[in-house]
Amino acid sequence: GEKEERDRDKDRDRERDKEKDKEKVKEKEREKEKERDREKERDRERERDREKEKDKDKDREEREKKEKGKERCKDKEKRKERDKDREAALTKTSPLSVTAAQTKSRLDTDHKPSQLPPSPSYEEVIKDLRAQLKRSQEAQKEMSVLLNMYKVIPKDQRDKAALLQAEAKLRSELNEARNEIVRLQTQVADLQHQRRERDKEREREEKDREREREREREREKEREREKEKDKEIERDRDKHSSVARRPSSSSQASPHLACSLNSISGVDGRSPLTIDESRLQTSSVPVHLDVSNSNFKTLWL
Repeated sequence: GEKEERDRDKDRDRERDKEKDKEKVKEKEREKEKERDREKERDRERERDREKEKDKDKDREEREKKEKGKERCKDKEKRKERDKDREAALTKTSPLSVTAAQTKSRLDTDHKPSQLPPSPSYEEVIKDLRAQLKRSQEAQKEMSVLLNMYKVIPKDQRDKAALLQAEAKLRSELNEARNEIVRLQTQVADLQHQRRERDKEREREEKDREREREREREREKEREREKEKDKEIERDRDKHSSVARRPSSSSQASPHLACSLNSISGVDGRSPLTIDESRLQTSSVPVHLDVSNSNFKTLWL
């Protein structure tokens, strides 16, 4: 019974610990949720401040535009008044003075551009002023945003914010260095690929040259074979021509075999060639062949 009681107490303690852990986790979740809500509220305040700054900038630009428009109107009115005064003065003077004044003004206008440097146009000046104003407004916005962020951060965490900014700067520099390394690696890989391609191209060209040399050797061998064949044919022709000339030159010195062809029907070779063996003789002098028809041949053996 005591053991069971102890086990029950232990189980109760475990359940209490579990409940406490759950409460702690819930409390942490609540704190995190509150922190998220605070962060969202800060973001909203920053967004409102940005919107206010934008509205102020727009109002300022509109005011400047209105002031510039008023100044332009004033300048136009002043020019009109000056032109009227000049016309009135010219009408009061004599015609000679009028022509003299006109010629003088014409000469002044002719000589002024060559003497004085050309002044920038009104549009260029306005463009430069607008660019300067835009740069100053952007700098002011950045400063105001940084100031608002600094004000929102508690005092005990301001040094931490500076450390975070330094860490972000270091991370950006590290990323830039990594990007530079990747760029250099890709460049090196491209150069290596180009080098390999060049080596392959050289190997292909060398192989093509070797094949061409091999073909040239084969052609040379073929020519040598053709020459040998021509020489053999020439030798055979010489042999046949010497054999054909030999009977006429040495007919009296060597014995000959004469035979009589009994019947030769034609040159086309349709009928067989018959030889009369009783008339076949050997002698030391040439014997003429007796043939029975007009188509005959003499065979020297």
